[in-house]
Amino acid sequence: MKKCHQIYLVILFSLLSPILSKAQNAYYDAITLRSLIVYDNTEVTDPNNPAIKIKVGYVFKGGTATDLIYEILIKYLDSFKVNNTLSRQYIRNAYKGNPFLEPLVGGLPQSVSSFTGTKSFLSALGGLDVTALADGLASFLVERTKQELNESFFRKLEEYLNRYPEIRILFPNTYVLITNFNSWEFSNYLNTLREAFDKDIKELLANLQKLADIKESDCKCDASSAKSEKEWCGSCKKKVGAMKAFFATNDGRYLLSALEIGNGLVHRKDVPEIVHTISSSKYLGGLSDQSDITNSIQLIDILSQSVRSNTTGYLPIDSLSNLFADSLTKMIYFGLIYEQIAQANHGSGIIIAKRPIIKDLSPSNINGFQNYLTTIIKSYRQFDQSLQQLKNDKQNAVQDLTSDYGLVFDNFKSFLDNIYMIQVINSNLRFSKETEEVWQYVDLSLQVAHDISVRNYNAAVVGTLNLITEAINKNSNSSEELKEFTSAFLKYGSLASNVVLSKDPQEVKQAIESFALPAGSASIKKHLQFTITLNAYVGLTYGLANPQKATYQKSNAAGGLDTGVLNVTKTVAIYAPVGFGFNFGLGWRKKNPWSISGFISLIDLGAIVGYRFLTDTGQLNTTFKVSLSNIFAPGANLIVGLPNMPLSIGGGIQWIPTIQRDASSNSFYNLDQSAFRYQVFIAMDIPMLNLHSSKKSFMYSKSIK
Repeated sequence: MKKCHQIYLVILFSLLSPILSKAQNAYYDAITLRSLIVYDNTEVTDPNNPAIKIKVGYVFKGGTATDLIYEILIKYLDSFKVNNTLSRQYIRNAYKGNPFLEPLVGGLPQSVSSFTGTKSFLSALGGLDVTALADGLASFLVERTKQELNESFFRKLEEYLNRYPEIRILFPNTYVLITNFNSWEFSNYLNTLREAFDKDIKELLANLQKLADIKESDCKCDASSAKSEKEWCGSCKKKVGAMKAFFATNDGRYLLSALEIGNGLVHRKDVPEIVHTISSSKYLGGLSDQSDITNSIQLIDILSQSVRSNTTGYLPIDSLSNLFADSLTKMIYFGLIYEQIAQANHGSGIIIAKRPIIKDLSPSNINGFQNYLTTIIKSYRQFDQSLQQLKNDKQNAVQDLTSDYGLVFDNFKSFLDNIYMIQVINSNLRFSKETEEVWQYVDLSLQVAHDISVRNYNAAVVGTLNLITEAINKNSNSSEELKEFTSAFLKYGSLASNVVLSKDPQEVKQAIESFALPAGSASIKKHLQFTITLNAYVGLTYGLANPQKATYQKSNAAGGLDTGVLNVTKTVAIYAPVGFGFNFGLGWRKKNPWSISGFISLIDLGAIVGYRFLTDTGQLNTTFKVSLSNIFAPGANLIVGLPNMPLSIGGGIQWIPTIQRDASSNSFYNLDQSAFRYQVFIAMDIPMLNLHSSKKSFMYSKSIK
């Protein structure tokens, strides 16, 4: 909370500082002065040794930059107390003896200008022409606001990961990065964040399997926490329990097996090892009431291991042919296979469809086994050749590997199809109907594996979501907690894929901003009990000024701008204030909540926004000049956010900014006199930065019912 308060103060100060005194900020002033320094190659005589010529070196720019340089330098002098008019010579003398700045200040022009002291400072500041700097200053403020938003993204992301232990398990590399993040190092983290997400997505199929081992302790509950946190803790533990229960079911093991097959292909695991793994008790070998599937995968594993190469993959087809060509070797081989089948299941043997497999294996009846083994070896060889082609093309820097990856996955699918065809051994053998569900999951898993391999990460996230949802929906005991998990996965997975696929840091920031404060964020203040936002509104206002002026006039000002006096009539104007909103959700526990906000405006850019609606190109300083006093518009309003839309209606009182726009010509004029305006308005609600949120929300309360 302390950190949030610091952020509020920084933002408030940054908005108010131009309106206060000549505040000193050495960091920003130094940056500005540095931008006004050039290197002069001119050679002059060394005053200490006339025989030596030296280059002038670094000097301040002259010309129009001189005034700005003196304006900065004067802020660091205490001379206002003594002299209301400070000459440039006076300022130069004041910096004599400064070992850092004397060489630079000594080279500044000292004629013409003088500087007015405190007597007329506020009026001078209010009329200060900032148009030339407005573009750069606006860019700086926009970038700084984005950095504040991005810093809040990391804090929000860490909180999000802490509240969803399953997401921490799925994205472990990102979690380690987030928990070691320092906000001031944000710009250095963008590429690292992208790499962390990339690693996590590549491991997605493996990390999903780890959810079967999730524990209640992963919820990170605090026994001394507030009631709302204890409610969340109970909800988290309930979700963890539901997750563990699901993965212990047959549907859960089907999913785990499919994930392991897909992950094995992504990471080029040895194919016989993949087959052996899914035959273990954690996967298909641990199914309850599905002995046919369990026994079938045992049989496949025995046959697969029997022709496994002592290097990688399976034996070459020539080696298998030579094995079967020698009758004695073949008899020994099948004798060993027979014994493995007979000893399986603690001596009960392998039985499929109530038929003991050893009945189909005898010296006079081995053709079926021989044909089955030959078929899977040949299909594996096709798969292996496509892998080698992919490897060669990568080494040769082939740009488009789409067809290579497509061939790899097609051939692997054919290999799995041939493994599935155990009726080749004996026409009476069949996988049970339930096995079709396993193969459906495998198909989905292979699609995800393919998308991961070709870095089509958005499709991989959606495919993974479909795979998980398919398994959850088929399980009759699946709970709302598991559906909450899929929602969290989609949100975080989409963020991860968008960050990884971003082409440059700017796109990374855009992905982050979409997660931290997405479009439609006006609804957040309605669904939360209380929020504080840096807020803007854009719309129309209807108001009456006080005090009123009897007439409205325009005249040419010396500076080339029109001036005028305040319009007495009731007016309609474009309204674009920026300030702080203190927002309360109305009916935030209900389906269609409203919001009510106290809004403190600081500036109003309505005239400029209206101008930009019609003229969206060109430099502003070629059209008009803007002073700080022109957009200063303090005010207080009460605003109601309408349900199911980003529109708000409100009313209150606000100082009228002195810069105004003539709608008929889309040109600007200045008010000679201004006043407060009593107003009502309707506007689009645009939260720029979420500074604080209550921990209770409509979404959260819904999840713990």
